Formats: sequence, C-alpha cells, structure tokens
Amino acid sequence: MTKEMAAAAGVVVNEISVGSSPSARSELRRQGVTEVRPGTYVFNDTAMMSLGVATVDTCAARIVATVVARPDEARFVIDAGTKCFTSDGVGRFGWIQAVGRDDLTMSFITEEHGVGVIDLEKGGRLEIGDKLELIPSHICPVVNLFDSVYVARGGEVVDEFLVAGRGKVR
Repeated sequence: MTKEMAAAAGVVVNEISVGSSPSARSELRRQGVTEVRPGTYVFNDTAMMSLGVATVDTCAARIVATVVARPDEARFVIDAGTKCFTSDGVGRFGWIQAVGRDDLTMSFITEEHGVGVIDLEKGGRLEIGDKLELIPSHICPVVNLFDSVYVARGGEVVDEFLVAGRGKVR
C-alpha cells in the first residue's frame, strides 16, 4: 500500500525492506517485500519462544554454565550472570531456560552468578560441577558479550567463530 501511495505521488520505491524477528518468516511471503532484516531469528531466544515463533529445538545459541554452589536442597548457583546473559528479560517467566530441565527455574542473576530454584516435586537434582545448557532471553546483546562463539554439531565442537564487531566501538 505504501509503495502504491508513493508511486501515486511520483516517488519510485525500488526496495521494500522490513525488519522483525517474530514476523520474519511471514514477511518473506508478503507480496512486494524485497528484503527482510531480522536479527534474533538467526539464533532465537526465550523471548522468541514466549511469542510462539521459536522452540527449544530452534534456539541455536546456548550458554553452558557450571553449578558452583548448592546453598540448600532447593537452590543452586551457576557461574554465569549478567556478563553472559545481560539483564534483558529479568523477571519474565522462563527468561532463561535450562534445556531439558523443566525442573529448574532461574530466579535472578548478579554480574558473575545466576541463582535458580529446583522443583523438588519434579525430582529435580543437581550437583556441584554439573553443566547446564541455558537459552538466554535476548541473544542479540549476549553475542556481543563474547569474543568468540563455538559451533557444535552432535555434541562435538566443530568450529569457533570470532565475533567480528566485538570491541570495535569508537
């Protein structure tokens, strides 16, 4: 509609460019759209999951964290905080999700650590040293917090990609 209105006013529009991760797939089918510029959907995150456009299986980026403390039977502490996850999404249900662990809920994070709760009624169990795969709330700023990312296939690390924009702020 905008393209036609612009044409009626004598303005030629060669490109129709849209950007939005939640609507990226549907925008590709929209007549007249020549370019789609989503960001998050390359990896997906729990925000996209909460909108219903991603699942655990379509979330490609994970942060691997280690359980470093067990203050009591129902709580755990991991070695990853806002310096890994950012604070985006704090307080939203499922803002950080432990893959394959519906018995775990992240409660809050500090700069260096995350604290979570174990649903003991679901048979939840964790030991110090256990590794957790965690899907962050907003992957865009998370990627920028690391110098490189590791690529895994079938549980094996197959490559390392440098984050080209990291540290390039002038």
